[in-house]
Amino acid sequence: MSTETIAIIILLGTFLGLLCLRVSVAVAMGLAAVATYAYLEIPLAMVVQYTVGGLNNFTFMAVPFFILGGELINQGGLSDKLAELADAVGITGQSKREKAKKFIAEIRAMEDRMDIPYGFDCIRDEDIPLIAERCIKETNPTYPVPHIFTKEDLEVFIKEHLQIKN
Repeated sequence: MSTETIAIIILLGTFLGLLCLRVSVAVAMGLAAVATYAYLEIPLAMVVQYTVGGLNNFTFMAVPFFILGGELINQGGLSDKLAELADAVGITGQSKREKAKKFIAEIRAMEDRMDIPYGFDCIRDEDIPLIAERCIKETNPTYPVPHIFTKEDLEVFIKEHLQIKN
């Protein structure tokens, strides 16, 4: 077996074993992690660094909130209601999701026709490098992430996602 497979077995086995012994979930998670770190011979300093880095990461919280938002939309039936509205106004589509997306696109088009502002006109192009620089100062480059943004990456991201108007 590979090292990764054995580590997963240790992690899950320790966690489930401690739960069977009626140890609290938080303690079981911590002890299972410690056992796995010990097996993988990961230095304690690195464990602490990743833990503290993860606690001080605002974008880390975006993922669960994004998932929560999607679940609230699904469980609340918002996409079904948007699809029903799309049917009522004659918007067609092959699925409820497609109808809901087309309905939202039509609302955006209506906002444009009515000159309703969308985005931020208070952020100027010359503000973006300073915003990106401050974002870089808040990041932790040693935290394991799929992609580490450079200042230039952040500037492009900010321009694309904040709907900046100049």
